[in-house]
Amino acid sequence: MIAVCVLCFAVIPIALWIIVRFGLMLIPARIGESQITPMELLATMLAGLTISIGILAVMIAGLALWGYREIKREARRIAIEAAKRAAVETVNSPKIKDILRAEARTVIEAERAERKYGEELASAQPPQASTIETEASGEKVGRPRPRKKGG
Repeated sequence: MIAVCVLCFAVIPIALWIIVRFGLMLIPARIGESQITPMELLATMLAGLTISIGILAVMIAGLALWGYREIKREARRIAIEAAKRAAVETVNSPKIKDILRAEARTVIEAERAERKYGEELASAQPPQASTIETEASGEKVGRPRPRKKGG
């Protein structure tokens, strides 16, 4: 970061000043004109400084975006770890285990009572159909089918 500041505020403006100063010396002066005036030099230096500050601003904005994304990623990772840890601690707590055991007992008792009621209801009903003798007992069930003639 210090290198960027040195580059933007020292190297670039000085380089621009040197280029302007010695570059204009190589160009022959027109009649009645001086090589460079102090106002032109000041304008050139301020233009270079403006460009340097603009470059620095773009670099700082890029670093700010990068930093924001990294902070956001790190915060998400820490939040996920904390949530997992809290969930495990909550599930493993004796209070939750007692609540789950009580709820399981309630469900089991309700199922047992429902099953007992169903069995009592089924045993109270008379048989719905009479038993049919099968071939194993020696009797035939049903009538034989008549055969079609000619076929």
